Amino acid sequence: MLAAVSAGLAALAAAIRTGRLSPVDLVERCLERIRATEERLHAFIHVDAEGAREAARRREAEVRRGQVRGPLHGIPVAVKDLFDQAGLPTTAGAAIRRGHRAKTTSTAVQRLLEAGAVVIGKTNLHEFAFGVTSVNPHFGAVANPWDTERVAGGSSGGSAAAAAAGCCLAALGTDTGGSIRIPAALCGVVGLKPTFGRVSRHGVVPLSWSFDTVGPLARSVADAALLLSVLAGPDPQDPLTGRGAPFPPQVPPPPPTFRIGRLRGPLFDEALDDEVGAALERACTLLARAGGRVREVSVEASLAGQIAQTTILFAEASAYHRRAYPGRLAEYGPDVRELLAAGATIPATAYVDAQRVQGVAIRQTRHLFADYDALICAAVPVQAPRIEEVDPARGEGWRRARAPLSRLTRLFNLTGLPAVVVPVERARGGLPLGVQLAAAPGEEARLLAIAAVLEAVADWTLPPLL
Repeated sequence: MLAAVSAGLAALAAAIRTGRLSPVDLVERCLERIRATEERLHAFIHVDAEGAREAARRREAEVRRGQVRGPLHGIPVAVKDLFDQAGLPTTAGAAIRRGHRAKTTSTAVQRLLEAGAVVIGKTNLHEFAFGVTSVNPHFGAVANPWDTERVAGGSSGGSAAAAAAGCCLAALGTDTGGSIRIPAALCGVVGLKPTFGRVSRHGVVPLSWSFDTVGPLARSVADAALLLSVLAGPDPQDPLTGRGAPFPPQVPPPPPTFRIGRLRGPLFDEALDDEVGAALERACTLLARAGGRVREVSVEASLAGQIAQTTILFAEASAYHRRAYPGRLAEYGPDVRELLAAGATIPATAYVDAQRVQGVAIRQTRHLFADYDALICAAVPVQAPRIEEVDPARGEGWRRARAPLSRLTRLFNLTGLPAVVVPVERARGGLPLGVQLAAAPGEEARLLAIAAVLEAVADWTLPPLL
C-alpha cells in the first residue's frame, strides 16, 4: 500500500481511467492497511468495508464503459465522523450519538462521491470536535502513526492519522480553531483550512457557526488542491458558502518572486519548542532561497484575538448543545463537559466585545496583504504530547495542552483566512515538524503555489514507519 500511495491523486486517478490501476485493488489495499494498523491507531469509528468494495466495483465497471465521474474516480477517501452520509452512522465521536444513522448526505461528501471518490470509512475525532488531542473516551484515543504513544492532534485526528498511515489516500476534516492544521502538523501531512465560506458545511455536525470550516487532509499540496477544487463552490443549503472564484484542480506555478511576512511577537515567538523553532527558521531560509522575500511583520491584536476566538467558540458551542441535547451534559466526556459548562457562563456583553476584537484582527491581518503574498509561522509550538499526559481520565494534563496546541492556529479562524500546514522535517525523536502559511481571503491558489514551493525545497517524505 505504501508504494501505491507514493503517487499523487491525479496520477492514480489517471491510472484508473486508463485501466492500469484497479479501484477494487486500491480499496482492498486500504482495507488491508486499516486491518494492520487500526488496533494501534484507532483512526476509524466506522469502516464501511462492504460499501467501499461495492462502490469500487461500480467505479471499475464505469471505467470499462468509458464513464468517468470526475477527477477522484475510484480514489479511496475517509471522512471525519461529523459528516453525514446516507445510511452510515454519524457519531461526532460522542456516546450520545451512537445510534444515529444519517438519512441524507452532506454537501461535501456528495461532491466527493460525484467526483468519483470511494468513501472507505468515518474517522475518529475529539468528541464533538471540541478538543485538540482526539483522546476520545468513547471510541479510543487516536494515536500518532509516527509514535503510537503520542496524540495525533485534533479534532480531526483520525483523518490525519489515516492519511499519514496510508489507510486512505486523503481525508475530510473540519477546522474551527485548528482542527485540520494541528493534526496535520503532528502527523506529517498537508492540512488545508480554506477561506471561511469556501466549502459548504451543510450536513456537518456544528461546533461554532462563526468558525466551522471544511477542508482536506492529504499527502501533498497538489492532492489538497485537487480536493479543494472538488469541494469548493456555492451551496443553497449553506447561505454562507460560495465566496471566491472556482478553484483550479492543479496548483498554479508560483511567481518568480513572492513576499512572505514572518509573524513575530509574543504569540508567535514565546514558548516554542527548540526544534519547532529551528524548523520554522529552516522553512524561512528555504523560501528565501527559492525566490521569496521574507520580512518580519506583526498583528497587534493577535493576543487579544486568542481570547476573542475562544469566547465566541465556547459561547456558540454551548448554545448549540443546550438546544440539541438538553439535560444530557453528564453523558459527555469530562473535558468536553467542562468546556461546554464554561461556555454557558459567558455573558452576552463578552460575546459582543469578542466580535469587536474580531473586527480589529480582521482589519490588521488583511492590511498586511497589501505588501505580502502570504504569512508564515509555526503550526503548533510543541511536539505531539503523550496520550497518557493529556487523557482527561488520567488527570489535568489536557487543560495544560489545550491552549498551546491551538495557540498558533486560532488567529486564522478568527479572521477567516485560508491557511495550510506543510510538513518540513522530522525532529530528532522522529516526530514530524510543520509550518503554517496563510493568505488573503479567497487566495488559496496563491497560498498553495507558495506551499508547493516549500514542500519541494524541504524535500519532505512519507510514509511513517508503523
